[in-house]
Amino acid sequence: MLCAWIGGMALLHVLLLSPQLAPRLAGARRMLLQEAFILALPVVLVLLPHPWIWLAFAAFAARIICEALIVLRAAPKQRRLPALVGFLIMPILPLILLGVELDNKAHATTLLLSLLLVEFFDSFALLGGRLFGRTPLAPALSPNKTWEGFATGFLALAVAALLLTLAGITTPAQAAWATICTAAFATLGDLAASWPKRNAGRKDYPVLLQGQGGMLDIYDAWIVAAPLTAIVLQRVLT
Repeated sequence: MLCAWIGGMALLHVLLLSPQLAPRLAGARRMLLQEAFILALPVVLVLLPHPWIWLAFAAFAARIICEALIVLRAAPKQRRLPALVGFLIMPILPLILLGVELDNKAHATTLLLSLLLVEFFDSFALLGGRLFGRTPLAPALSPNKTWEGFATGFLALAVAALLLTLAGITTPAQAAWATICTAAFATLGDLAASWPKRNAGRKDYPVLLQGQGGMLDIYDAWIVAAPLTAIVLQRVLT
């Protein structure tokens, strides 16, 4: 995964040399560099021993829930009920699932692999969207997401899954399911986090990093895709 990410960064720098492509990739280098640091937090969460894992996860979840509550409170009164339902669906339910997976150290390897796959998909979906994005995937919820970006991320995942299979880390069935689940659940997480913002009339969560939103905006795909993909790989295919 690290080699693939480095290869992606190298490709990005080559593309930036083109006067035609450089404007489309404005900010992409910064965002991809940020992704490398963003990845560190969930990896640390998985690798921490008890009881430190629960202290770190509690702080992580509290920040995300606080941001979601800010958006919930901003919703008009006539939209409070759907906003509350959205709050329970995202982020409460995914955080519960993530907590359950983190608690089971026997699942640490699968969860870590799921986290890396989400990072892989997100990075290449960003790159593909900047290069080829034309067709909005869900314009009402997330105008910047495109089918071309999704397809690029999916193809990158397929290549990563093939390499995992060739290395003997996963079976072909596990690799195929990991690819499908990661792409589907990561996109679902992004859109599920965008819906409450649109419902409340807010553009974004509190900003932590330039070009990014707050914790929920950064980790929306992760907290949905990682535990759900891990659950599929552990319980359906074993």
